[in-house]
Amino acid sequence: MAFDGSGNYVPAAAPNFPAVSGQVISSVYFNAVINDLCTNGLSQVLTRDGQGKPSASINWNGQNITNLNAITATTGTFTNATITNLTLGTIITLAQGGTGLATVPTNGQLLIGNGTNYTLATLVGGSGITVTNSAGGISIAVASGGGTVISVSGGTTGHTFSGTTALTLAGTLVVANGGTGTTTSTGTGNTVLSASPTFTGAPVVPTASTVDNSTTIASTAFVKAQAYVTSAAALTSAATVSGNLVGYLDLAGSTQAGTYTLVLGDRGQTIFQGGNLTIPANASVAFPIRTVITIIATAGITISITTDTLTLAGTALTGTRTMIVNSIATIVKVTTTGWIITGSVT
Repeated sequence: MAFDGSGNYVPAAAPNFPAVSGQVISSVYFNAVINDLCTNGLSQVLTRDGQGKPSASINWNGQNITNLNAITATTGTFTNATITNLTLGTIITLAQGGTGLATVPTNGQLLIGNGTNYTLATLVGGSGITVTNSAGGISIAVASGGGTVISVSGGTTGHTFSGTTALTLAGTLVVANGGTGTTTSTGTGNTVLSASPTFTGAPVVPTASTVDNSTTIASTAFVKAQAYVTSAAALTSAATVSGNLVGYLDLAGSTQAGTYTLVLGDRGQTIFQGGNLTIPANASVAFPIRTVITIIATAGITISITTDTLTLAGTALTGTRTMIVNSIATIVKVTTTGWIITGSVT
């Protein structure tokens, strides 16, 4: 058998136990009783030499454990234990994780280290400072108007100071310390510029004279005064604007003696072409739509296109075109991958 859950050992049942008067005790029954006592009885109890260890929490039923060994810094350690209402007989020292003090602190007292252990002390106010202690609190007040400036320096800011009870600031705050470095300004506001500022909104600048040729910022009014054409009407012939004759100027472009493939820089240009010409695919050279290029053949040439489509103006014909010497043609990009050619081509 075993213990009944209340600490009572229950002996083995008949026929092992109890022995019957006048009958021979069987070795089998005797041995069974002894084994039961050893296994389910004595082996389940605590021994005074510490060999037996609890396998579950022990309910002491409100009783005290007396005559425990003294707990010191190195002996009598409780491990993995929960202790309720433990009363210590001595003060816990610093070496044991305590304060070494048994005095109850008064209002506002703090633990202050003194180089050896702790001392209970309160804060003391200085000149113009009042300390008020209360239960669980400390209040510090500073009196106004009683301070005196001993020493103040402007450092590298460019500022200087004077006065004792009231400081007077003089000088200019330099740029390196967040200032402007200047004491004057013009206009309706101040602007601090970086080396390459980016303006937003509509900044206003003075308008220079029409003949100004300096590095002064040019306003819109200055630009319009330089023979600026304000009309959207196209100039179809030579005309006069602000006293200056306006007409067609020289054609910008290049001369190519041999086979040539157009590049983005040919946009809007006139090319004197002496060898076969290739229009590259949009995938390799992405000319913008409405790109116009004029070709003047200085020899018999062909104009071909890579991958994309070249259409003869006024027809549905596509593909390579031929030009004879001294003929002129113009190509215009009309879609992402489509061009139209017009002029003296076949």
